[in-house]
Amino acid sequence: MIAEDIRRLPLVFLWVRTILKGEHNIHIVHGWISDPRLPVAQVDEVLIMNTYHELADTQSILAYLSSSFVPGGRLVIADREPKPASIGVTELSGHEIAAASVANDLRSANFQIVKVEDPLVENDADRETWLMIVARKPLPPS
Repeated sequence: MIAEDIRRLPLVFLWVRTILKGEHNIHIVHGWISDPRLPVAQVDEVLIMNTYHELADTQSILAYLSSSFVPGGRLVIADREPKPASIGVTELSGHEIAAASVANDLRSANFQIVKVEDPLVENDADRETWLMIVARKPLPPS
């Protein structure tokens, strides 16, 4: 298992927890804002949770992820959607993203969308709605 973050502090906390629990199957990677620094063609799955809306260059990150995936590798993105009052507003809070925007990014990066849960969670404790999109790196032609 690989745990990647661009911030060092969460990785330090995770590293300490792995030592305390005697976990030896977690490889910690300090990524960069434009490159997750994952191994090439070795990753089966990636979860991007509540972070996709923060990515400055989604196409660059998706390209790196694609090169990191084995054929058929799975990408799961879960994030907050705009509140209904925000729909149609061009400038959002920066902490939300529409499912259609994520899906367009994935298609542009040649991922195959497998499943869309929109909404995944509706009106959580903070009155936010969440989306989830599952995509795969295509298998090579036979």
